[in-house]
Parts: sequence; structure tokens; C-alpha cells
Amino acid sequence: MKLFHGSKEIIEFPKILPSSTSSDFGNGFYTTPEYVQALRWMHVAARNRAAGFISIFNFTLQDAVDVGLQVKMFSAPDEDFVRFVFKCHTDANWEHGYDIVLGPLPDDCGYQDFNRFESGAFGEKELIKRLSKRDFAHQCLFHTAKALKLLEFVGFRKIRHLW
Repeated sequence: MKLFHGSKEIIEFPKILPSSTSSDFGNGFYTTPEYVQALRWMHVAARNRAAGFISIFNFTLQDAVDVGLQVKMFSAPDEDFVRFVFKCHTDANWEHGYDIVLGPLPDDCGYQDFNRFESGAFGEKELIKRLSKRDFAHQCLFHTAKALKLLEFVGFRKIRHLW
């Protein structure tokens, strides 16, 4: 599958980056199979610049399985997903033990729901109910150096900002 990473620079050799507690799946290198989502990330990362870049990679999930990497896949914003993301959001030092994590990427309203949940405004069941009504992009975190070795850089696109 093709994966994209939006940034202020070309990323030919991805690195594991430390996370803030706003990262859904923890430390690592975030990609998406959705070009439009990579554009969104690029616009945030490259704000105040004349251009940004979409780095493009090939990746095969079966290769990760074949070499014995630990892969966590979330197909929907269920209890497991909410608890995992909550732990990542609230404890930047938490180590989940997966090499690769794939799953939903909440839209802005979904992030607002998470923030309200984390502040105690409502419980887990209400958060899941709200998230189930949201649109999601998809994200894929490469959490370890072993996982990064499976990403094959195939090129990039330079995107000029139209201010």
C-alpha cells in the first residue's frame, strides 16, 4: 500500500520522533494511506513557508507480520481504541509495546470530543457514541526502528502554498 507523510521537508529516511501527549498512538513516525490527510498535516507542519512536501512510501503489512513485528489494528473507535488513545494522550512515557499501530484518525470534532472526555465532561460510553458519528481518516504509526525498515521511500511531491 502507499503511505503518505506531510511535512515541511522531504522525509527520505524516517525517524522515531518523541511524542507529545497529543499523539494518538505515541512516539514514532506517522503516515496515512490518504493523500488528502497528508496534505492537512503538511499545511500544519509547513505553515509560514512557501511550500511543503508529501513524502511517499510503499509498505506491505504482511511483511511486518512475516518478520514478527507486533502490530495493533483498530478498525473502529471502540472501547479498546478509546482507552489506548486516552493512555497515549495522558501519559507521554507510556510504552505500549507495538511496532506498528494502525487505526482511525479523529476529525477536529472528534478531537474536541476526546478533550471533553479527558477533562471529565462525559464518560467513555458517551465518547464512543459521539466518535461513532464522526468521519475518520486513517493513520499508521511506525513506533520502532524495526518497523521503519519496512517503509520504502518512493518519492515526494512539493506542494506550494497559495496564500
